[in-house]
Amino acid sequence: MSTVFLIGNGFDLSCGMKTRYSDMYKEYCKILPNDSSLIKKFKSAIQKDVYNSWADFELGMAKYASELSNEDDFIFCLNDFKRFLIDYLKTEQNNFFKKFEDNIPLNISLQDEAKRSLSDYYKGISNNLERKIKENEDKDIKIICFNYTRVLCFLSKPALTTDSLYEYDFVQIHGSLNDETVMGIDNESQIKTTFPITNKLLRSFVKLLFNDEFDSFRNSRAERFIETADVICVYGLSLGDSDYKWRELILKRLFDSSDVQLFFYSYDLIIQENLFISQKFSLQDEKRNELIQKWHIENSDKIIDRIHFPCGQQIFCFDKIFEYDKTHHTN
Repeated sequence: MSTVFLIGNGFDLSCGMKTRYSDMYKEYCKILPNDSSLIKKFKSAIQKDVYNSWADFELGMAKYASELSNEDDFIFCLNDFKRFLIDYLKTEQNNFFKKFEDNIPLNISLQDEAKRSLSDYYKGISNNLERKIKENEDKDIKIICFNYTRVLCFLSKPALTTDSLYEYDFVQIHGSLNDETVMGIDNESQIKTTFPITNKLLRSFVKLLFNDEFDSFRNSRAERFIETADVICVYGLSLGDSDYKWRELILKRLFDSSDVQLFFYSYDLIIQENLFISQKFSLQDEKRNELIQKWHIENSDKIIDRIHFPCGQQIFCFDKIFEYDKTHHTN
């Protein structure tokens, strides 16, 4: 049985990193002495719009294009933001790795938790589901990482099947901080402009197109992971419209095979505690219906029972390990 994890910014947040859009945009929006009038206007526009996630910001950028007169101005604003974002995330990443300096026990504890999470993602929902997964489990794990940092790469490596297949089993779909970070939208139709669009803008802001030109293995490997998966687990990732392709591939896989299971870790459910199983089932039903409406899923009765929202069940519990380590060293 093949299990593929799609992991987003929620993972970096669980590591204590300040990587929310809301964590960094105020810093970016501070006017600098060398800011051009174009960048000042862009920063002002960002401050007026309230984006709850990175996906919202990317779609917001696509709409902001209509405020500009040409694609060069749009690309200039985009690249200015990306440069700041890369520097910001590098600082967060470096601060994270500094915690490991001369602290082998912390290193081991975090990697053990990553390994546990990749193995126990299906537990705590129902005995029926646990038996079904357990009977066919063979630890064939693949990961599609939507983050730019290398934290997941570092923590999950010991948990993968074999080190020799590591590069095959792990794909950082939007690049890394040192390997052409990609941000933007899913397809050209999501860009709203009053000016002609050429390949220059598409290459800069359509993630799939950039990958096809720069590193087509990113897309092809991620596609293959999903198309051959028996279990799909989404953690810390909203799969909004800016990642439309990947949620459509997941749905296609669910409809193509009646045995495929989808686990979707939603923060507002995993923090629920002290609930009876019947209460958890009811909350899961609500989330399923929300997903069906949000993703506009037709014939949902064919797949709804195979979509699971873990309730009161957490994976990648790194915060508890950091708290223990901090207390231990303080005392």
